[in-house]
Amino acid sequence: MDSYQEFINEAEKNLEAAKQDFDSGNSYGAIFSCGQSIENALTALYIKRFRKEPIKREPVYLVRELKLPQEIVEKSDKVTRIYNPILTSSSPFARNFIQITETILTYVKQNL
Repeated sequence: MDSYQEFINEAEKNLEAAKQDFDSGNSYGAIFSCGQSIENALTALYIKRFRKEPIKREPVYLVRELKLPQEIVEKSDKVTRIYNPILTSSSPFARNFIQITETILTYVKQNL
């Protein structure tokens, strides 16, 4: 089993990749990396809390299993469930999704 620390490290790398993609004008890549960051962060929290890997790593499953605060669930949903690459691959969406991802990553790190 991978340790939760490996997943949190990956989440941080995904967030950095999102920022780099955004800075280079690749909003689609930034949004994709935000989704990956959230998935890895929530997986880390799941492993830390339950001492096993989750059956699924989809954020919609993880937020339900982890019983996270509604604010975090809604933010996660905005990036990972509502995400439509055609509709959201613009700069304002990408910037907002990066901010949401930072909030979720901060929450997860504080609760590890």
